[in-house]
Amino acid sequence: MRRIAKSQGRKLSDLHVGYEASGCGFWIARRLRQMGVRCEVIAPSLIPTRSGDRVKTDKRDAAKLARLLRANDLVAVPIPDALDEAIRDLCRARTDAGDDLRRAKTRLLALLRRLGYRYDGKTHWTQAHRNYLRGLKLPDAAHHRSESRSGSPCGPRGGRQTAIRRRPITASR
Repeated sequence: MRRIAKSQGRKLSDLHVGYEASGCGFWIARRLRQMGVRCEVIAPSLIPTRSGDRVKTDKRDAAKLARLLRANDLVAVPIPDALDEAIRDLCRARTDAGDDLRRAKTRLLALLRRLGYRYDGKTHWTQAHRNYLRGLKLPDAAHHRSESRSGSPCGPRGGRQTAIRRRPITASR
C-alpha cells in the first residue's frame, strides 16, 4: 500500500480500498485501517449486478468494485474487532462440531440398520442405548478394524477394498 501511494504521489490516508468479504476474515481491513488507509469490506450479496452479467473474473470484479466504490453505491459491513471475530470463530467451530457429531450418529445408526440391528429401547443416545452399542458384536471382522495399512478402511482411493480377505485364494486345478 505504501508503494502504491508513493508511486501515485499520495498519502495513505488518501487511498480508499474495498474488498469482498470472504473466509479470510477481517484482519486485512483492520491492518489497512491501522496504516491509515480508508478500507471497507463489502458483502458479496449486496453488490449490485446487472441481469445477464454472468462472466466473473477477478479483473472484472475488481474493476466493478472500484467503479461502485467510487460512486458510493456499495454497502459496507461493519468490521468487528479481533476479539469479536475470535468469539464468532469459536461459535462457528462449536456449531460445526455439533453438526459433525449429529452426522456421525446418523451414519452409525444407518450402518447398524444395514446390518440388521434394531434397538428396542425408547430413545437413542441415552446411557442405555450407549451400553447397547458397546455390547454389540458385529458380524464381520472388517467392521472391527478402524484402518487398513493405507490409512483408510476402504483403501487409498476410497474403493471397496478391505484389509481382510474372506476366503483364501487357492490355485485352480
